[in-house]
Amino acid sequence: MIERHPELFPEAIVQNGFSFDGHERESKRIPGVRLRRITPKGGVKKVVYTIRPSEVLPSMVGKTGDVKNALLLLSHGDSADVVAEVCGRNRPTRKPAGRQAGRS
Repeated sequence: MIERHPELFPEAIVQNGFSFDGHERESKRIPGVRLRRITPKGGVKKVVYTIRPSEVLPSMVGKTGDVKNALLLLSHGDSADVVAEVCGRNRPTRKPAGRQAGRS
């Protein structure tokens, strides 16, 4: 992954690789999910990055499979009321994941 997409990683990891540095505590929002800590190899100053499983949304509000249908409806221009009716949830009171500022 680092070789195919080096632009996604800090320069120190691209050049020297990384090592695992343990886990964070289990997520309160998503039971069973623990974030991993990694640190670049060969650095003088210890820098730690936290990584999450790919199926977890960046905002840690849920897993991608949980919001797949809602995001599909929203991408076709359906209103939040329609999404709430179809997906069986209350109408969102804030911007849905994926439509927050700075996200496409």
